[in-house]
Amino acid sequence: MAAAKEISSGGIVFRQSQAGPQVLMIKDHQGKWTFPKGHVEEEETPPKAAIREVREETGLADLNVRAELGKVRYFFRDKWDEPGRLVDKTVHYFLLEAPADAEPNPPQDWSHGTEPIADAQWFSLPEAPKQSGYKDNMKLLNKAVELLREPKQESLLK
Repeated sequence: MAAAKEISSGGIVFRQSQAGPQVLMIKDHQGKWTFPKGHVEEEETPPKAAIREVREETGLADLNVRAELGKVRYFFRDKWDEPGRLVDKTVHYFLLEAPADAEPNPPQDWSHGTEPIADAQWFSLPEAPKQSGYKDNMKLLNKAVELLREPKQESLLK
């Protein structure tokens, strides 16, 4: 049986603080720190899906896409929709900028979703890699840090 294909989109969200850039991470249902992401809906572009998913999972609004960070592909067994089904998932990630005073507020009611967010916190650039629960995040996070050291870029979405 062939694996079901899924396309998702997510973001490494940053904000500027007095101490320098901070990166937002969420604690997933497995208790691991990661980045918000979710399914790309029909007629939706990956950057717009990233902004929507980050907003839904963290409560953050007024996000701007600064750069495309790349894709991650992995396989897993579905636990929610069709338990046991093999899924071939590709996730598009974007560097998203939040306002300097943005504070996450994950939803408490997850009747609309399948994977509740246990927590969401800002981490300094040196601290974020130490918290990351998935090795695939490191490549993306390193690219994000590199881009944050470059001059500010225009948003990809007008």
